Amino acid sequence: MSYARWSASSSVYVFHHVDGYITCCGCLLVNPDPINAKARDPELYSRSAAIEHLERHLAAGHRVPSAVFTRLRAEIEELSDTAQLGRRRVSKHKERKRRLFKWLRRPRRLKSPRLKSWEHYLKWSRINAWKKITDYTGDPS
Repeated sequence: MSYARWSASSSVYVFHHVDGYITCCGCLLVNPDPINAKARDPELYSRSAAIEHLERHLAAGHRVPSAVFTRLRAEIEELSDTAQLGRRRVSKHKERKRRLFKWLRRPRRLKSPRLKSWEHYLKWSRINAWKKITDYTGDPS
């Protein structure tokens, strides 16, 4: 369920992400040029962080409905600041991200035992690619 959607009275789109955080989709603070956006949307792991983020939108002159603030403050009083955002607990989400990045940073095996490192592999692959481009020994006709 979203807190605010883009409309004539709102220039933000804030909602609960299924991974357990509140996100500001297409955030104009992070990506001032939304067409050529390269940065990720902010992941807010507490309702108070979402309120602070939306207050920065107001300070920047963006339109934010006042109902968003009242709903977030009511949820803080009713539940808590970080009570099970979305479907998963925040700690489970962080643990999954940590395991993913650990897996991505694992040592990789090189394709050839003669190569000493990845830099060495990349250097020789570029040289071999250049040899393929500039090899005019054969006549294609």
